[in-house]
Amino acid sequence: MAPLNQLKSQKGLFLVSAFNGLSQTVYGQLGPLFKEVSLQIGIDPLAVEALKPDWILCPYLQDYIPKAIFEKYRCLVFHPGPAKRGGPSSLARAILQGERDFEISVIQAAQGWDRGPVWASKPLEIIEGSLAKNYRTQILPEAASLYRQAMIHILEGVPPQRIEEPVYQPKISETELAFDWSESAPRILRKIWAGDNQPGALGLLQNKACRFYGARLGRRTGAPGQVLEEAHGAIQIACGQGSIWVTRIEVVQGRKNRAAQILGEP
Repeated sequence: MAPLNQLKSQKGLFLVSAFNGLSQTVYGQLGPLFKEVSLQIGIDPLAVEALKPDWILCPYLQDYIPKAIFEKYRCLVFHPGPAKRGGPSSLARAILQGERDFEISVIQAAQGWDRGPVWASKPLEIIEGSLAKNYRTQILPEAASLYRQAMIHILEGVPPQRIEEPVYQPKISETELAFDWSESAPRILRKIWAGDNQPGALGLLQNKACRFYGARLGRRTGAPGQVLEEAHGAIQIACGQGSIWVTRIEVVQGRKNRAAQILGEP
């Protein structure tokens, strides 16, 4: 009998912070494997205890799982990053540093963030583009299959992977992504990509504090911060070395607009 067939007699709980694209994808693919399946948005220990699930899967969870839950129930958390590098911004930091080799993991909840047994991991390549693009095309499609691998390992008695003490890195801050136009175009581009679509990369445009999104390299040069060209709602801005095109800009305490619209605002 295939290992996952055992789930046909078991109860699964999907414990998530939001029913977003990742949660929906994993729930849609793995939910039918269980005899009974439940979805809980937000952590409620009493609700978990009432369900008494055999499995708790957490494909998108921003909250810490309390000891009362993870000591009694096996909670498998999807970590969009290497097991040795904990924290919520692993992908953003990798993009910021220009890394290409990456990894995703399924980690069992334990004491401390991203510090439990590692039941499955998969290497991935970061492609040129924003955090949102990499998440959507490189990470999201692999999440359900990585969960299957983790559950098969558990059901077959395969021991978890041995990982050295993981390094926890906090959520990336706006300060880390802030830039000055005197920086090189590739450096600014990585900051914008790492903050797209949240929290955005902070910079100045015509003396207005803005968050920048949707960027690619340009070909022209000019004085840092100079608007060189406008096309199809995007603008090309000169950097210390090279230039970048920006498609969306949000004035701080404002709203996102096509980049060219910002130029005409007072």
